[in-house]
Amino acid sequence: MKKLFQSIQSFVPFRSVSFTLGTRLLKGHFLGSGSRMGENHFLQLTSVQQAELSPLFLKERGWPRLGVAGGELKLSSVNSFCHILGTPLLKGGMSSFLLFKGGAEVRGGGFLFILVMALFGFSSCNTDDKGGATNVDSFTNGVFVVHEGNFQGGNAGLSFFNKYNNEMSNGVFTAVNSIPLGDVGQSMVTLGDVGYVVVNNSGKVEVVNLEDLSSKGTITGLSSPRYICIVSNSTAYVSDLFSGAITVFNPQTLATSGTITVTGQIEEMVKTSSGVIAAGTGANQVYKINTTNNTLIDSVNVGIGPSNVVRDANGKVWVMTNGGFGTEAPKLVRIDPATLNVELSLDFASTDFPSSLKTNAAGTSLYWANGGVFKMDISASSLPITAFLSTAVYKVNADPETDMVYVSDAGDFNSNGKVYRYESDGTPVDTFNVGVIPGEFAFTE
Repeated sequence: MKKLFQSIQSFVPFRSVSFTLGTRLLKGHFLGSGSRMGENHFLQLTSVQQAELSPLFLKERGWPRLGVAGGELKLSSVNSFCHILGTPLLKGGMSSFLLFKGGAEVRGGGFLFILVMALFGFSSCNTDDKGGATNVDSFTNGVFVVHEGNFQGGNAGLSFFNKYNNEMSNGVFTAVNSIPLGDVGQSMVTLGDVGYVVVNNSGKVEVVNLEDLSSKGTITGLSSPRYICIVSNSTAYVSDLFSGAITVFNPQTLATSGTITVTGQIEEMVKTSSGVIAAGTGANQVYKINTTNNTLIDSVNVGIGPSNVVRDANGKVWVMTNGGFGTEAPKLVRIDPATLNVELSLDFASTDFPSSLKTNAAGTSLYWANGGVFKMDISASSLPITAFLSTAVYKVNADPETDMVYVSDAGDFNSNGKVYRYESDGTPVDTFNVGVIPGEFAFTE
């Protein structure tokens, strides 16, 4: 194929096309523009009745150009979907695209040649985190988006936003490691140059090197892991929905060393100067854990279904409850982690479903999702009435360095979603197409 490709270049001028993200093509629509050796041009897809381009930066995946021999690119015989790294490349009523495990038929200047998909690392599939090579130089100084994927679909995935060039790359875990991430990507944390990705329905934690995203190992044998709390360089906790325990492991060696027995399901955890505070959503308790000997030492009831916990700039812990999804009004509660005394308890409307509680970079403001993004100063004594951001939202977080606000939009919870970025004052910045059910964010330095 390499020899064939070189021979084609010797016959005709090599031209290229850069795909525009999210562009919808109709018959006769011009797609532009790319260039090589200073040649500007447009490519007209004359045979496409309707198509939707992939929301991928192809150049970030090592496929910066598709060679065209000065003529038209015919697309045919796509039944429904073709994916690059799990994201739909083209869909709709297309009349001509030769994807018969061979490639694309390109006609021009009297020449006919086949670009085999393997030449560009293409993969035909229907999962979120599936595909070939990525040319992301480093996975530091960026933001990971954890995609849940469809339950039992095995299509959990990772996207990576590079803050150096403001580009989003999808399907990066499988692109680097050539294995699927697993079933239901739940959350991710980082420690130094290592990332820990919790894959809920696969019962595991995938551990990666943040320089190149290569696998450092896998923590297995977990029941239904949810979130990780890094206690120190040698100790970390994994919460679980169904095991009735928090698993203790060494983040350096990845060896598990025991469990902390609890009642019911455990969701988020946060480290404080007084120990780790854990949201015991199953028993309607907020637990306090002694990190010296990894034992449960205290608990307090703050309402039904505590799920989210964060620490603010004053060292206080804020807990968000789900109210049992209709049993009682959800609550936002502030507690003193030293004593577990409840200092403030604010009720949402009974019809509200708040979630995804986070802080800004300084820990002086709270963010959460509730049919929009809400923001509240930690000194406030009442809940805000008006949304900070009137946007579709599944999860929200703030960059700990820049204070930029990241919002994930899961759409119909079945197909690819979006990520929106905003300045800390709410000014929209940009939007990116990502994988199936984008959820939590993880920030690297």
